[in-house]
Amino acid sequence: MYINPLLRFSATAPSQPPYKLPSKAKTVSLLGAKQDTIYTHPYFLALQAIASKLSSRGYAIITGASTGANYYGSLGASPENSFAIHVKGVPPIQNIRPISNSPLYQDYATVDSYPARTKKLGQLCDTLIVAPGGLGSLEEVTSTLVNMYYKTPGAPTKLILLGKDYWAPLQEMFQTMIKAGTAGPHLSQYITILDAPMDKPDILAEQVVKLIQQDSLPSKTAEASLKSNASEKKSGTAG
Repeated sequence: MYINPLLRFSATAPSQPPYKLPSKAKTVSLLGAKQDTIYTHPYFLALQAIASKLSSRGYAIITGASTGANYYGSLGASPENSFAIHVKGVPPIQNIRPISNSPLYQDYATVDSYPARTKKLGQLCDTLIVAPGGLGSLEEVTSTLVNMYYKTPGAPTKLILLGKDYWAPLQEMFQTMIKAGTAGPHLSQYITILDAPMDKPDILAEQVVKLIQQDSLPSKTAEASLKSNASEKKSGTAG
């Protein structure tokens, strides 16, 4: 496991939220593994690119003030558009950006547990983007999906997962539930899985930005979209 040597942990997290977020539609959460590994690192670079592109368009980015996905999501956003929700008792990383020494994030709130953070993110963000991660990421995905499926008031409208191969088993389980009749066929419409060449994080970032800015989220992968665009260009029909 690789840990960025620049990262340091602070002893405590703040208890009061001094900042105001923009509208729910302009607030996005970036989540994923804390472990920076050979497998997860390309997705973290994609998160950084996503945060940068959304931040430049006036979106607020919320992370968990920790390592891995949280760090790269915060780093990609501009300091004024980067926010963090802390979990009580979990030391946050030092709030400083390399080179510029400006704040990595603005402290928004502290909650009692990881499920409480997921609930809070759902209330604040219209879109959750989740890179490959462990049990915590799985909890964030399934809890968010339950709220979307049952139309819980204030639930997010977009849940985007990065990594087609990584999330394939989860997608297969959902299809099994639909076939068995234990979940409605509309379950699949609430989740979109995106992928792109991992050496080109900007491509994945552009796909995410386009989806977030659309009124509705089509159920297709970025890989399929890229193939469609390539086919249109070959036939000379692309605009």
